[in-house]
Amino acid sequence: MRVGIAGLDSFFFSQMYTAALQSIPDVEVAGCTTLGVSDDEIVNNSGFSASEFSVKFNIPVYAQLEELLEKEQVEAVCITTRPSTIPGIVKRLAEAGIHVFASKPAAVNAEGLQLLESIEKPSSTIVSAGLTARFEPAFVQARERIRKGEIGAPTAIRMLHQHGMLKFWPAKSWYYEKAEGGIEHFLAWYCLDLLRWLSDQEIGDIFGVAGNTVDHESPHADVLKAVCKLSGGTLGSFDVLFNVSYPYPANEIEVIGTHGAIRVQQDHTDGQVFTKDGKQSFGRTNPDSLTSELAAWAAACRGQSPACILLPDIIQTVKASLALRSHLSGQK
Repeated sequence: MRVGIAGLDSFFFSQMYTAALQSIPDVEVAGCTTLGVSDDEIVNNSGFSASEFSVKFNIPVYAQLEELLEKEQVEAVCITTRPSTIPGIVKRLAEAGIHVFASKPAAVNAEGLQLLESIEKPSSTIVSAGLTARFEPAFVQARERIRKGEIGAPTAIRMLHQHGMLKFWPAKSWYYEKAEGGIEHFLAWYCLDLLRWLSDQEIGDIFGVAGNTVDHESPHADVLKAVCKLSGGTLGSFDVLFNVSYPYPANEIEVIGTHGAIRVQQDHTDGQVFTKDGKQSFGRTNPDSLTSELAAWAAACRGQSPACILLPDIIQTVKASLALRSHLSGQK
Protein backbone atom coordinates (compact mmCIF):
# COMPACT_ATOMS: atom_id res chain seq x y z
CA MET A 1 0.00 0.00 0.00
CA ARG A 2 1.41 3.38 -1.04
CA VAL A 3 1.03 5.99 1.70
CA GLY A 4 1.67 9.73 1.67
CA ILE A 5 2.46 12.04 4.59
CA ALA A 6 0.46 15.29 4.60
CA GLY A 7 2.05 17.93 6.79
CA LEU A 8 5.56 18.26 8.21
CA ASP A 9 4.77 20.86 10.89
CA SER A 10 4.11 18.48 13.77
CA PHE A 11 6.56 18.29 16.65
CA PHE A 12 6.05 14.54 17.09
CA PHE A 13 3.76 12.94 14.54
CA SER A 14 5.41 13.81 11.21
CA GLN A 15 8.65 12.00 12.00
CA MET A 16 7.29 9.24 14.23
CA TYR A 17 4.46 8.24 11.89
CA THR A 18 6.77 8.16 8.89
CA ALA A 19 9.35 6.01 10.68
CA ALA A 20 6.66 3.64 11.97
CA LEU A 21 5.00 3.29 8.57
CA GLN A 22 8.32 2.51 6.91
CA SER A 23 8.74 -0.42 9.32
CA ILE A 24 5.39 -2.04 8.45
CA PRO A 25 5.48 -4.84 5.86
CA ASP A 26 3.62 -4.13 2.59
CA VAL A 27 3.51 -0.38 3.34
CA GLU A 28 5.53 2.04 1.21
CA VAL A 29 5.81 5.69 2.20
CA ALA A 30 5.79 7.15 -1.30
CA GLY A 31 6.19 10.85 -0.54
CA CYS A 32 5.16 13.79 1.59
CA THR A 33 3.70 17.25 1.23
CA THR A 34 4.21 20.41 3.24
CA LEU A 35 0.57 21.42 2.52
CA GLY A 36 1.93 24.82 1.56
CA VAL A 37 3.28 25.52 5.04
CA SER A 38 6.42 27.64 4.99
CA ASP A 39 9.79 26.15 5.82
CA ASP A 40 10.14 28.59 8.73
CA GLU A 41 6.94 27.29 10.29
CA ILE A 42 7.98 23.69 9.71
CA VAL A 43 11.31 24.36 11.44
CA ASN A 44 9.58 26.20 14.30
CA ASN A 45 7.39 23.17 14.96
CA SER A 46 9.54 20.18 14.15
CA GLY A 47 13.13 21.39 14.24
CA PHE A 48 13.90 20.32 10.67
CA SER A 49 13.28 21.68 7.17
CA ALA A 50 11.25 19.98 4.46
CA SER A 51 14.41 19.11 2.55
CA GLU A 52 16.00 17.60 5.66
CA PHE A 53 12.88 15.50 6.22
CA SER A 54 13.03 14.34 2.60
CA VAL A 55 16.66 13.27 2.96
CA LYS A 56 16.16 11.58 6.34
CA PHE A 57 13.33 9.36 5.11
CA ASN A 58 14.46 9.14 1.45
CA ILE A 59 11.13 10.27 0.04
CA PRO A 60 10.17 13.14 -2.30
CA VAL A 61 8.55 16.26 -0.84
CA TYR A 62 5.84 18.27 -2.60
CA ALA A 63 4.49 21.71 -1.83
CA GLN A 64 0.81 20.83 -2.28
CA LEU A 65 -1.41 17.85 -1.59
CA GLU A 66 -2.52 17.74 -5.24
CA GLU A 67 1.06 17.15 -6.38
CA LEU A 68 1.52 14.26 -3.96
CA LEU A 69 -1.73 12.61 -5.07
CA GLU A 70 -1.06 13.09 -8.79
CA LYS A 71 2.61 12.15 -8.93
CA GLU A 72 2.75 9.34 -6.36
CA GLN A 73 -0.70 7.77 -6.82
CA VAL A 74 -0.99 7.05 -3.10
CA GLU A 75 -3.81 4.88 -1.78
CA ALA A 76 -3.71 6.33 1.72
CA VAL A 77 -2.58 9.50 3.50
CA CYS A 78 -1.43 10.12 7.04
CA ILE A 79 -2.19 13.72 8.12
CA THR A 80 0.28 15.35 10.52
CA THR A 81 -0.43 19.06 10.71
CA ARG A 82 -2.26 21.59 12.90
CA PRO A 83 -5.65 20.24 14.09
CA SER A 84 -7.80 23.14 12.89
CA THR A 85 -6.99 22.32 9.25
CA ILE A 86 -7.36 18.54 9.49
CA PRO A 87 -11.16 18.08 9.00
CA GLY A 88 -11.15 19.72 5.58
CA ILE A 89 -8.23 17.55 4.43
CA VAL A 90 -9.91 14.41 5.77
CA LYS A 91 -13.14 15.19 3.93
CA ARG A 92 -11.37 15.89 0.65
CA LEU A 93 -9.33 12.69 0.75
CA ALA A 94 -12.05 10.37 2.05
CA GLU A 95 -14.59 11.51 -0.51
CA ALA A 96 -11.99 10.78 -3.21
CA GLY A 97 -11.73 7.20 -1.91
CA ILE A 98 -8.32 7.67 -0.28
CA HIS A 99 -7.81 6.05 3.13
CA VAL A 100 -6.95 8.48 5.94
CA PHE A 101 -5.17 8.37 9.27
CA ALA A 102 -5.49 11.78 10.95
CA SER A 103 -3.47 12.94 13.91
CA LYS A 104 -5.68 13.33 16.95
CA PRO A 105 -7.83 15.13 17.97
CA ALA A 106 -9.06 15.31 14.33
CA ALA A 107 -11.20 18.41 15.03
CA VAL A 108 -11.11 21.21 17.62
CA ASN A 109 -14.20 23.27 16.85
CA ALA A 110 -17.82 22.99 15.74
CA GLU A 111 -16.96 23.76 12.11
CA GLY A 112 -14.48 20.91 12.05
CA LEU A 113 -17.02 18.54 13.56
CA GLN A 114 -19.56 19.53 10.90
CA LEU A 115 -17.03 18.75 8.17
CA LEU A 116 -16.39 15.30 9.63
CA GLU A 117 -20.12 14.62 9.93
CA SER A 118 -20.69 15.70 6.31
CA ILE A 119 -18.21 13.21 4.81
CA GLU A 120 -19.76 11.03 2.12
CA LYS A 121 -17.20 8.38 1.30
CA PRO A 122 -17.11 4.93 -0.28
CA SER A 123 -17.91 2.31 2.35
CA SER A 124 -14.55 0.63 1.79
CA THR A 125 -12.58 3.82 2.52
CA ILE A 126 -11.10 3.81 6.02
CA VAL A 127 -10.93 7.01 8.06
CA SER A 128 -9.08 6.62 11.34
CA ALA A 129 -7.30 8.89 13.82
CA GLY A 130 -4.81 8.58 16.61
CA LEU A 131 -2.91 7.97 18.57
CA THR A 132 -5.24 6.32 21.03
CA ALA A 133 -4.46 4.13 24.04
CA ARG A 134 -6.41 1.21 22.53
CA PHE A 135 -3.26 -0.66 21.57
CA GLU A 136 -1.68 -0.72 25.01
CA PRO A 137 -1.62 -4.50 25.66
CA ALA A 138 -2.75 -4.25 29.27
CA PHE A 139 -5.78 -2.19 28.25
CA VAL A 140 -6.64 -4.71 25.53
CA GLN A 141 -6.57 -7.48 28.10
CA ALA A 142 -8.63 -5.41 30.54
CA ARG A 143 -11.32 -4.87 27.91
CA GLU A 144 -11.44 -8.57 27.11
CA ARG A 145 -11.93 -9.40 30.81
CA ILE A 146 -14.68 -6.79 31.13
CA ARG A 147 -16.47 -8.22 28.09
CA LYS A 148 -16.20 -11.74 29.49
CA GLY A 149 -18.02 -10.55 32.61
CA GLU A 150 -15.19 -11.26 35.04
CA ILE A 151 -16.07 -8.22 37.17
CA GLY A 152 -19.79 -8.07 36.38
CA ALA A 153 -21.34 -4.91 34.96
CA PRO A 154 -19.10 -1.82 35.13
CA THR A 155 -20.49 0.77 37.53
CA ALA A 156 -17.63 3.29 37.46
CA ILE A 157 -14.54 3.86 35.32
CA ARG A 158 -11.68 6.12 36.37
CA MET A 159 -8.62 6.92 34.29
CA LEU A 160 -5.60 9.19 34.06
CA HIS A 161 -3.49 10.49 31.22
CA GLN A 162 -0.14 12.23 31.84
CA HIS A 163 1.68 14.00 29.01
CA GLY A 164 4.59 15.97 30.46
CA MET A 165 4.45 19.76 30.10
CA LEU A 166 3.85 22.14 27.22
CA LYS A 167 7.23 23.81 27.78
CA PHE A 168 8.87 20.67 26.40
CA TRP A 169 7.42 21.63 22.96
CA PRO A 170 9.21 24.16 20.71
CA ALA A 171 8.49 27.74 21.81
CA LYS A 172 7.03 28.80 18.43
CA SER A 173 4.93 25.68 17.91
CA TRP A 174 1.23 25.88 17.02
CA TYR A 175 0.60 23.80 20.16
CA TYR A 176 0.67 27.13 22.03
CA GLU A 177 -2.18 28.61 19.97
CA LYS A 178 -5.58 28.53 21.66
CA ALA A 179 -7.31 27.90 18.34
CA GLU A 180 -5.51 24.57 18.03
CA GLY A 181 -7.15 22.96 21.02
CA GLY A 182 -5.94 22.80 24.56
CA ILE A 183 -5.79 19.74 26.80
CA GLU A 184 -9.56 19.21 26.66
CA HIS A 185 -9.01 18.30 23.00
CA PHE A 186 -5.52 16.97 22.28
CA LEU A 187 -5.05 15.15 25.62
CA ALA A 188 -8.55 14.41 26.91
CA TRP A 189 -8.91 12.58 23.58
CA TYR A 190 -7.12 9.57 25.07
CA CYS A 191 -9.46 9.34 28.06
CA LEU A 192 -12.68 10.02 26.17
CA ASP A 193 -11.88 7.34 23.61
CA LEU A 194 -10.89 4.83 26.29
CA LEU A 195 -14.13 5.47 28.22
CA ARG A 196 -16.21 4.67 25.13
CA TRP A 197 -14.06 1.69 24.13
CA LEU A 198 -13.86 0.03 27.53
CA SER A 199 -17.55 0.48 28.33
CA ASP A 200 -19.13 0.09 24.85
CA GLN A 201 -21.23 3.10 25.84
CA GLU A 202 -21.53 6.66 24.61
CA ILE A 203 -20.60 9.69 26.69
CA GLY A 204 -23.60 11.68 27.91
CA ASP A 205 -23.45 14.67 30.24
CA ILE A 206 -19.88 15.73 30.94
CA PHE A 207 -18.50 18.30 33.36
CA GLY A 208 -15.00 19.42 34.23
CA VAL A 209 -12.71 21.79 36.05
CA ALA A 210 -9.32 22.89 34.80
CA GLY A 211 -6.51 25.10 35.98
CA ASN A 212 -3.03 26.36 35.28
CA THR A 213 -1.05 25.16 38.27
CA VAL A 214 2.60 24.82 37.29
CA ASP A 215 3.25 25.92 33.71
CA HIS A 216 2.04 29.50 34.17
CA GLU A 217 3.39 30.63 30.80
CA SER A 218 1.13 28.16 28.98
CA PRO A 219 -2.01 29.59 27.33
CA HIS A 220 -3.75 26.31 28.14
CA ALA A 221 -4.77 24.68 31.38
CA ASP A 222 -2.17 22.21 32.60
CA VAL A 223 -4.47 20.01 34.71
CA LEU A 224 -8.02 18.85 34.06
CA LYS A 225 -10.53 16.78 36.02
CA ALA A 226 -13.74 15.60 34.38
CA VAL A 227 -16.77 13.49 35.28
CA CYS A 228 -19.44 12.12 32.99
CA LYS A 229 -22.35 9.72 32.79
CA LEU A 230 -22.28 7.08 30.09
CA SER A 231 -25.30 5.98 28.09
CA GLY A 232 -25.62 2.66 29.97
CA GLY A 233 -25.53 4.32 33.37
CA THR A 234 -21.84 3.80 34.16
CA LEU A 235 -20.13 6.79 35.75
CA GLY A 236 -16.84 7.94 34.25
CA SER A 237 -14.10 10.24 35.48
CA PHE A 238 -10.60 11.14 34.39
CA ASP A 239 -7.60 13.33 35.15
CA VAL A 240 -5.41 14.89 32.48
CA LEU A 241 -2.00 16.03 33.68
CA PHE A 242 0.07 18.40 31.57
CA ASN A 243 2.12 19.66 34.51
CA VAL A 244 4.54 16.79 35.18
CA SER A 245 8.31 17.15 34.77
CA TYR A 246 9.31 13.87 36.43
CA PRO A 247 8.88 10.17 35.55
CA TYR A 248 5.26 9.14 36.05
CA PRO A 249 2.97 6.61 34.31
CA ALA A 250 1.39 7.93 31.13
CA ASN A 251 -1.93 6.11 31.52
CA GLU A 252 -3.89 4.25 34.15
CA ILE A 253 -7.40 2.84 34.37
CA GLU A 254 -9.65 1.50 37.13
CA VAL A 255 -12.93 -0.23 36.35
CA ILE A 256 -15.28 -0.99 39.24
CA GLY A 257 -17.86 -3.69 38.50
CA THR A 258 -20.75 -5.28 40.36
CA HIS A 259 -18.65 -8.37 41.15
CA GLY A 260 -15.06 -7.14 41.01
CA ALA A 261 -12.63 -4.55 39.73
CA ILE A 262 -9.75 -4.14 37.28
CA ARG A 263 -6.85 -1.78 37.71
CA VAL A 264 -3.98 -1.14 35.29
CA GLN A 265 -1.16 1.36 35.64
CA GLN A 266 0.95 1.71 32.54
CA ASP A 267 4.68 1.14 33.14
CA HIS A 268 3.94 -1.56 35.71
CA THR A 269 4.58 -5.18 34.79
CA ASP A 270 0.97 -6.32 34.99
CA GLY A 271 -2.67 -5.47 35.43
CA GLN A 272 -4.75 -6.61 38.38
CA VAL A 273 -8.25 -8.02 38.70
CA PHE A 274 -10.01 -8.13 42.08
CA THR A 275 -12.92 -10.51 42.75
CA LYS A 276 -14.34 -12.49 45.68
CA ASP A 277 -11.66 -15.07 44.93
CA GLY A 278 -8.93 -12.55 45.67
CA LYS A 279 -6.45 -10.63 43.54
CA GLN A 280 -4.99 -11.96 40.30
CA SER A 281 -2.46 -10.45 37.95
CA PHE A 282 -2.55 -10.61 34.19
CA GLY A 283 0.72 -10.23 32.37
CA ARG A 284 1.49 -7.83 29.60
CA THR A 285 4.14 -7.08 27.06
CA ASN A 286 5.24 -3.63 26.01
CA PRO A 287 5.43 -3.44 22.22
CA ASP A 288 5.49 -0.29 20.13
CA SER A 289 1.81 0.66 20.36
CA LEU A 290 2.27 3.47 17.82
CA THR A 291 3.40 1.05 15.14
CA SER A 292 0.71 -1.44 16.20
CA GLU A 293 -1.99 1.18 15.69
CA LEU A 294 -0.72 2.26 12.28
CA ALA A 295 -0.36 -1.39 11.26
CA ALA A 296 -3.99 -2.00 12.27
CA TRP A 297 -5.05 0.98 10.14
CA ALA A 298 -3.03 -0.33 7.18
CA ALA A 299 -4.61 -3.76 7.59
CA ALA A 300 -8.09 -2.21 7.64
CA CYS A 301 -7.25 -0.29 4.45
CA ARG A 302 -6.42 -3.64 2.83
CA GLY A 303 -9.83 -4.99 3.76
CA GLN A 304 -9.15 -6.76 7.02
CA SER A 305 -11.54 -6.39 9.95
CA PRO A 306 -10.73 -2.97 11.45
CA ALA A 307 -9.28 -2.84 14.96
CA CYS A 308 -8.51 0.86 14.69
CA ILE A 309 -10.81 3.73 15.61
CA LEU A 310 -13.18 4.63 12.75
CA LEU A 311 -14.99 7.79 11.62
CA PRO A 312 -18.13 7.27 13.79
CA ASP A 313 -15.88 6.84 16.84
CA ILE A 314 -13.91 9.96 15.94
CA ILE A 315 -17.10 12.00 15.63
CA GLN A 316 -18.41 10.85 19.02
CA THR A 317 -15.10 11.57 20.74
CA VAL A 318 -14.90 15.04 19.18
CA LYS A 319 -18.47 15.74 20.30
CA ALA A 320 -17.55 14.81 23.86
CA SER A 321 -14.44 17.00 23.85
CA LEU A 322 -16.44 19.95 22.50
CA ALA A 323 -19.07 19.42 25.21
CA LEU A 324 -16.30 19.39 27.80
CA ARG A 325 -14.80 22.58 26.41
CA SER A 326 -18.23 24.22 26.47
CA HIS A 327 -18.60 23.43 30.16
CA LEU A 328 -15.09 24.64 30.93
CA SER A 329 -15.62 27.90 29.02
CA GLY A 330 -18.62 28.69 31.24
CA GLN A 331 -16.40 28.77 34.34
CA LYS A 332 -14.75 31.87 35.69
